[in-house]
Amino acid sequence: MIQELLKKELKKRQLKNPQYSLRSFARDLKISPSMISRFLSGEREPSPESLGQILDCLDVDPSLKKQIIDSLLTKQDFKIPQDADYVELSAGQLAKLNHWLFFALLELLRSTTRKFSITKIAKALSQPEKQIEEKIEVLLEMGLLKKTQSGFKSMDAKQTAKTSRSVLDQIHAGYLDQAKLSMGSLKEDERSISGITVLSNPERVAEAAERIKIFRRTLSSFLAVKPGEHDEKLYRVQIALFPLEK
Repeated sequence: MIQELLKKELKKRQLKNPQYSLRSFARDLKISPSMISRFLSGEREPSPESLGQILDCLDVDPSLKKQIIDSLLTKQDFKIPQDADYVELSAGQLAKLNHWLFFALLELLRSTTRKFSITKIAKALSQPEKQIEEKIEVLLEMGLLKKTQSGFKSMDAKQTAKTSRSVLDQIHAGYLDQAKLSMGSLKEDERSISGITVLSNPERVAEAAERIKIFRRTLSSFLAVKPGEHDEKLYRVQIALFPLEK
């Protein structure tokens, strides 16, 4: 979809100005000429960060902008590495993952540099061992974890169904409780909790939510452990946008 949009926009600009080049187009979109060339050829798709930047530079109808962003995010959300083991999650399975610990465990146990026992996991997440055991048992039954010689390993999960709002609210409420605990137990340089209050037009909220999705994925990519790095710690990025006026 973005490829078609870029081709159409470039052609329109070249009709207005025959001297308008690919380099000019790249300059106006604030990306490199080689990158725009790859996007136009279909060789590459923009990252969420690049896509947001491109759409901001183009005069795109808000509904079309949302459609394009949704299309890219859906592809990225469900993409599974080639030849990787993965399990498909049904709506029923997703409904069982109604606690923040499930997702914390799945991310923590992606580590390739550490060996985790139940005791070590409980200590790392400051949770009772019994609760960790219960959550791990559920994840093992669902095929999201498997036992290894070094402890446990997370499987890649392919989400093919959506869960209910109430389940998501339960998960987010748990993370917000953890955020409150961190304010009282962690030093300022160990966390970042901030916010802003703004008077806004409610019609912009839907697009703001899409921009938050792009930002989350961009930040996630930046924060992710890189090859060769051995120092790692589990973090949660939690963003909330809600009305203060009822």
